[in-house]
Amino acid sequence: ATLNSMEEEEALDFLLQFGYLQKPLERFSHKFTEEEIEVALRAFQFASGLPTTGEVDMATLSQMRQPRCGVDDPFNERTLKYRLLGRWHKKHLTYRIYSYSKDLGIPATRTAIQTAFKYWSDVTQLTFQEVRTGRADIRLSFHGASPWICSRAFDGPGHVLAHADIPELGT
Repeated sequence: ATLNSMEEEEALDFLLQFGYLQKPLERFSHKFTEEEIEVALRAFQFASGLPTTGEVDMATLSQMRQPRCGVDDPFNERTLKYRLLGRWHKKHLTYRIYSYSKDLGIPATRTAIQTAFKYWSDVTQLTFQEVRTGRADIRLSFHGASPWICSRAFDGPGHVLAHADIPELGT
């Protein structure tokens, strides 16, 4: 199926929003070269486990439309963040819930979080333990669409639902 110009624009917006395309400050045009777009698409497709065609197709667009974290994707060995901070070696992680989803309530929120962590622990060497006081490796809180909480607004189901930050230095 051939994509229309709105779908191609949607893909470009995604690549820009999540760090696959970089818009230089000195560039006055919003146009990217075909090569820049192809490289960005290949990087996204590779990171998503899709065939790396470098072209916008329905499989790629479908993956872009999945709910996701709002933070840039490219966190690999070539990025500055990775070169400066390296890999996080800790395998037993603690988490603390600071506020709960008003829509779900406390018990359902806690169950949903435990279920999500179980998905990870089932397929990795990671273990997760909730702590109710003190410091935690992972800090969770629910804020809704409040623009003053974060510079990258949550835009609801099907789009940006959460943010994740890299671990603090020394943890």
